Amino acid sequence: MPSPPPSPDLRLERAAACLSPLERRVLELSAADGLDNEAIADRLGISRRRVERLLARALVKFDRALDSDRRPWWRFW
Repeated sequence: MPSPPPSPDLRLERAAACLSPLERRVLELSAADGLDNEAIADRLGISRRRVERLLARALVKFDRALDSDRRPWWRFW
């Protein structure tokens, strides 16, 4: 008997757990607070370019973590 799929909140928590604290913070500021990259850079005291790289990396990791819940165990790519 297959187990039920995880709740949406649990899936998001698992996906967020794969991010570094800085990646998570940048993603929160962008998605939840609606700040642009320049405002995030000012708030965190880092360059705009670093914010862009962190956000891109965070989105890829987050997407892969969410996708892994839907992928069968036998598919590894």
